[in-house]
Amino acid sequence: FRYVVSESSGSFPYFLSQSACAGIIPPLVLPKHYLQQFHPKYTLEAKVATLPEGDAAEFKAGKAALVKANFSEAEQKFLHVLKLDEENPLTLANLAMAQMEQGNYDDAEASLARALQNDDQDAYSLSLMGTLRYRQKKYEEARDHLAKAVKLNPEDANAQHFLGSTLNNLGQRKAAETALRKALQMKPGHAEAHHNLAVVYATQKPPFTALAKFHYDKAIAGGHAKNLDLEKMLGTEK
Repeated sequence: FRYVVSESSGSFPYFLSQSACAGIIPPLVLPKHYLQQFHPKYTLEAKVATLPEGDAAEFKAGKAALVKANFSEAEQKFLHVLKLDEENPLTLANLAMAQMEQGNYDDAEASLARALQNDDQDAYSLSLMGTLRYRQKKYEEARDHLAKAVKLNPEDANAQHFLGSTLNNLGQRKAAETALRKALQMKPGHAEAHHNLAVVYATQKPPFTALAKFHYDKAIAGGHAKNLDLEKMLGTEK
């Protein structure tokens, strides 16, 4: 008898099979919030289905507006959803993202505080709170929130990226490199992670110029804006 595990078998069985093939034996007893990411009822679709009747479509419209960078529209959609479910962490976190992208940091912080008050182990809300603190240059607080987020959900490439960038600002270069590389393992085209990894390599002592150039080129190819200061350090300015 042979059980063939593919991605269609479900994320968690597939994760276990791939770990075994790699020689990694995952612990059988894992934190509940880590296991949640593999359970069907914790998918985004399942969480949306828990919203009040009629609001799922409004929530999805808000998510679509976020993707299109229509942040004001997204904010209004999520505020509408919250009228019927005022403390829903999923909606509050997405509202916070829309607010943060508009530069409304106080509103974003308030939304995330409400989300975490309802579920202080919500990886998405923790990740966004860490991102907010990073943008506010409160790096120690950012590190604490992002470290919790990646512990709960190690597969969040954006959280790993912001954790790496935060650690670099705190002077923890090796740990920063590790987190940024994890982000790129999960999302090889992550332009910001490539850029910030280039910064890590260019500013370390001694600098690893060749590797810095490699990641900087990847960042530019992925759509990242040019960094003239970094180009001067790499000797590639034109």
